[in-house]
Amino acid sequence: MYFWLREDWTLDDTVIGTPDIGGDEIDFLIGAPLPKSIKTPIEFKTSYSSGAVAQHFFDYGTCIPAVSKAFVEVLVSAGVDNFELLPATLKNDAGYVWEDFFALNVIGMVNATDLHNPIYEEIMGGNEEGMPPLGVFTALALREERITPFDFFREPIGNSLVLSERVMQKVLDAFPNGGIGITAHEVILT
Repeated sequence: MYFWLREDWTLDDTVIGTPDIGGDEIDFLIGAPLPKSIKTPIEFKTSYSSGAVAQHFFDYGTCIPAVSKAFVEVLVSAGVDNFELLPATLKNDAGYVWEDFFALNVIGMVNATDLHNPIYEEIMGGNEEGMPPLGVFTALALREERITPFDFFREPIGNSLVLSERVMQKVLDAFPNGGIGITAHEVILT
């Protein structure tokens, strides 16, 4: 069993926008090592009120996932090591700073998406000139034989992060009272 990891969009506060990291050649969504050094700490703008407790995972309002030190520690304790971390902070408009965060670059893109079996909502229909309809996945379908050796990876269609059941259980066990800031959707295995 695998889970598609997403930020919990129902929460009131999050990071806002993607930090300027100095160039289009730096891409956290392709599953590859970063090509050059980046000035750190990377500063993520946030809507949190000063002193509020921040969640542990952000990826909705940014093209660079941000995770807490505690979240990273869980991944490491589960034996996951296919990622790069860059020191990061969260900062609100009042200047309050949350430390012990990282920009997360997952190394590993696994082309296992099964485009014949996902569940999606159509946002915009196609047209007679050949433009396909535009849709948003609500359930991701992956080919099981291609992903069984992996615990943590990206898939190429939506650049989604995917966790194995074993690692997902470690995450849930580490945060028994919630506050992680994730929604985990079970992946359809084909």
